Amino acid sequence: MKRRYDEAHVPPAPVVLLTMRRPQGAEQEVRVDALLDTGADISVVPPALVRALRARPVTEHAVQGIAGTPVGVVPGYVLEFEIEAHRDLVEVVACGDEVIAGRNWLNSLHITLDGPQQTVTVKPPTIP
Repeated sequence: MKRRYDEAHVPPAPVVLLTMRRPQGAEQEVRVDALLDTGADISVVPPALVRALRARPVTEHAVQGIAGTPVGVVPGYVLEFEIEAHRDLVEVVACGDEVIAGRNWLNSLHITLDGPQQTVTVKPPTIP
């Protein structure tokens, strides 16, 4: 998948179209733009999204924002992320109002950021 940076962010940022659903064949799914954030330890989804998917919390996390500012303890969920027909189970926390793809998922993909061309290319891992 190759996509232009999202110019709604200032400066423009790498964003990918992601399909999310509950694990194990849940029929309900959502397609959302996810900001790729290599500075985020864990992926983040808005609470409204996990409610729409009827996901159930499986854990809790003490979350910090930029510069370590405490956000609080928030519920954690496991969702299935799909991109380019590649699926991963990903732990997410529910807070904020934007989908943020953190390193706990990004580290499983081949990602190329081309800043001068303002494009992002995402490829699933190759299986030998």
